[in-house]
Amino acid sequence: MNLEKERERLSQASRLQDLQDTLDPTSMVTVFLRPSAGSDRRHLSSILIPVDQIKFPFPDNNWRTELDLMGLREFRWDSDGTWYPRLGAAELDERVRCLVIPREFYGWKEDYLEICEDFRLFNNLHFDKEANKYLTRDRVDDGYADVEVAVVEPNCVKMLGKKVRQFLLHTKMYLLLRFSSSAYSEYSLEELGICQNEVKSDEAELPDGYLSWECTYRETREEGYQTESTLRAMRLIGYSKVGEKQSVEFIIGVDENGHEIYHTSRLESAMFIGTHWSPNPIVVHFNKEVLDEYYLKSDIYTVEDMVLLCHDDNGEAKWNLPIDDDHDGKVCVLLVFLSLLPYEELLHWRKHNIPPEGDLSETYYKRYAQEIPTESKQLGHLFRNRYHRLNQLCNAGLGWELLLPLDPGDKYHLRCLRVPFSDNQVDFDGLILSLTKILVDSLNQERLKELISDQEQAKLDQKKDGPKGIDYLEAALSSFKVENAKCYIKFLRRLQGIRSTGSAHRKGKSYRRSVKYFKLEQLGLRQGFAEILRLAIEVLEFFIHIVQRGELSGRKEVSLLYDLNERLGALFETLFPSESEGVFTDETWMRETVQWSRHLAEFLLTKVVPKFDCTPSELMNFCEQSITSLNPDATPADIRSAITDIAKVFIREAPSQLQYATSILSQAEGTSMPTTEGFEKPASRVTYSKKLVDFSLGFVNHDEVADSAWYRHYVAHLLRYVSCYTAYTYTHVLRAEELDSEPVISELVSIVRRAADVTERIAGDDARSQLQTVRKAAEHLAQAIEQQ
Repeated sequence: MNLEKERERLSQASRLQDLQDTLDPTSMVTVFLRPSAGSDRRHLSSILIPVDQIKFPFPDNNWRTELDLMGLREFRWDSDGTWYPRLGAAELDERVRCLVIPREFYGWKEDYLEICEDFRLFNNLHFDKEANKYLTRDRVDDGYADVEVAVVEPNCVKMLGKKVRQFLLHTKMYLLLRFSSSAYSEYSLEELGICQNEVKSDEAELPDGYLSWECTYRETREEGYQTESTLRAMRLIGYSKVGEKQSVEFIIGVDENGHEIYHTSRLESAMFIGTHWSPNPIVVHFNKEVLDEYYLKSDIYTVEDMVLLCHDDNGEAKWNLPIDDDHDGKVCVLLVFLSLLPYEELLHWRKHNIPPEGDLSETYYKRYAQEIPTESKQLGHLFRNRYHRLNQLCNAGLGWELLLPLDPGDKYHLRCLRVPFSDNQVDFDGLILSLTKILVDSLNQERLKELISDQEQAKLDQKKDGPKGIDYLEAALSSFKVENAKCYIKFLRRLQGIRSTGSAHRKGKSYRRSVKYFKLEQLGLRQGFAEILRLAIEVLEFFIHIVQRGELSGRKEVSLLYDLNERLGALFETLFPSESEGVFTDETWMRETVQWSRHLAEFLLTKVVPKFDCTPSELMNFCEQSITSLNPDATPADIRSAITDIAKVFIREAPSQLQYATSILSQAEGTSMPTTEGFEKPASRVTYSKKLVDFSLGFVNHDEVADSAWYRHYVAHLLRYVSCYTAYTYTHVLRAEELDSEPVISELVSIVRRAADVTERIAGDDARSQLQTVRKAAEHLAQAIEQQ
């Protein structure tokens, strides 16, 4: 035999191709094969699994692992076809069934193959003993006739694809086909050019489910043969709906001749996988105008960041569709998600279907495939995110909202805000009206009034038409000497002007001046509004900045605290860049710790430290006593070495072991500050973060640690903890309206100075300027406290 043909046969490519074929509704499909003999041996079994038993995404992107966890690799069956796991395997859901049950009586009776009773009853089957077929009465043309549903042979069972699909839909089941095939060859591995235990495998999404396979080559013990290839495959078929009225064709690609490739998107041909990622997805592309209808019907639909929601009259979600709208001119949807939409929705999407061009956005891929929280780059979503963030910070830091909440009847203005899809004047005017209502009309005029002096109020009262919200905002920012406020005030006035002269009234000379200011003639209405929306986002970020810095409270120390924490963050990033093979990614220093030292450190972390505020020296003494009791023969050098190991574990494990530590570290990286908690929690976090700093300083100043190779690790944690302390002191002071916060800030300044001294030992020339900036920021804060 030709070696090339023999390699092809051993690859079992033809059998793989058969497994990838879609479940044809009009054909008889093999669902069971008894193990065969000879040089080509095959076995196929079918298992019915409830859809809620398989969770997506699969562990490690491997659905074979998911099935292993369900116990479907180790099983036996009872007389009623129920699967039971073998000893040590996972418990199976009692609804899991064999589709075909091999009846074996070991000579007492003749063995035979039986079809699952649920399937027989659902299809109202009767058995023709002479033909070994299961039949049912179905309408054919103008009458009824027997229709062949299943054929039972001694070693094989075939079923009509349509009836299998209907059964899966009705029972909400997956069909799992477990296939194995062994091919044997008289040639040796060396002759075939194949390595011992060579493995080829793959996993793919198919139009009606998944296929995972693995082919292994090895020397065989079978008499008369030298080489064996074993193919193991699992094919998961999704439950389906049947009916031509549900069929909608979508363009999914273009062939080499430029012809469009269509795929019929039926529920019967789409795997039901919830809202998570699937491997090798089929992606369908649409013009972005497809979302217009949903924006216009905002009482029923909500276009959120990467998802489209449909609500009922009570506001409950009817369905949701993960979408990739992080593109300027298109929307992408995975076919597997699209196929689950109602038929009427499919028709709407089909009208906007376009040939694919480009890939899924990085944002979509990170969020759904890698499960990494990633913000959309679309201006409408960015604006809403900043708007909600501002409200949270205002409630936490000011106790009132700078922008008043929209009335229920006006909330659609925020939901529908986006870059328009065309240069349509009606859309432009409506969006300008919405943006002005959110940013200008909603300014909290009464609260802003309280921030200005009587003299300022008297000036505003002299205005011809009376003072407005923007006037009060400008006066308040001026009173607190907020920098760079003029350009944002100017934008808000121009925005109000284009609304008043264009959207709300007849367009005249004033409107044309606004057109010139926003460069609408050069950019067009669509790009012009995109630029306006971008500037509006900058306004929200400016508001967020001044609220975070406490500039609307008139407390200079709050602004300086905020600035100090930013300086510390910049220094930390300079010394320990996150993208490099830096201090936290090198784990070799942890491997050198003694095992019993780790146990002692864990005891300290969980039992000792949470119970009392011990100083670093007290902790050292406790460590020495504990080490001596554990090892009476320990020398002073042994004790110092063990303490160093304990220090390593403590500094390494503190973020996950100690109370509040995880949230403290996230604060140091500039993520969400507390929003609704009272003053007590930030105050306790200030105390706790200071304790972390004290411990860290104690370890860093210890002689053994200072001379160790891990010194940079300790310095890194010290800087993090100091930044935590600064961040929580900022929050503490921001809320402490009636508290004397000077001692806390003075102590913080002292800690920052000591941390700078320690850090200077490892700082190179590139970090010296950053270090000096941190020192200056601390000095400015100290001076502000002294002046008060």
